[in-house]
Amino acid sequence: MNVVYDRDKLTEELYGILDDLLFFAKEHYRVRLYKKIEWMILQLGIREDFQGGLFKSFIWIVIFCDRDADGLTIYQHYLNKRRNCLEGINIKLRNVLFSWLELRPGFYRVTEAGNRSGSIFIFQDVIHQRISVVYCNHYPSLKNGDLISGLLMPFGEDFYCTISSLIEVNTDTPILLDKDSKQADMKSLKEYIRIMKLAL
Repeated sequence: MNVVYDRDKLTEELYGILDDLLFFAKEHYRVRLYKKIEWMILQLGIREDFQGGLFKSFIWIVIFCDRDADGLTIYQHYLNKRRNCLEGINIKLRNVLFSWLELRPGFYRVTEAGNRSGSIFIFQDVIHQRISVVYCNHYPSLKNGDLISGLLMPFGEDFYCTISSLIEVNTDTPILLDKDSKQADMKSLKEYIRIMKLAL
């Protein structure tokens, strides 16, 4: 598989939107963000010296996956608030933004670790068996066979990026080794945390 990572206009616009989204989330939903991240860390029993590294991963998971009493994520609130700014945008950009509405954290096996630059990986979703080409500059030390967890952000044309560190998990987690198991299908943040408890 031959893939070239190119910071074209679409990629630059997506990174700009992610920066704006993070600012929006911290400005309007700071308390909700921090309470949910504290809950995640407490549920997983993560030692204090590891908490800082996971904070960035968890903040994006909360922004895209945690739903409020109205069933909306922070990202959905962001889209509603920025509706006027986003009208008339390029169709490719719009499609990527819509695809982010379906984001869920997942578990992935590294099937091809790093090209010559060390940044392009091939991951396979352990539940759905989907193959993803991923630009990942946070973990150049990943090796074939490693099991990781986190958010893979669609960046158009069957290409994904990681916007924060991925979490390395136990490769012998039974629920993730059972290919017929749908129990590990992360339909909610609570389900993801339940599986993460078993995997760490």
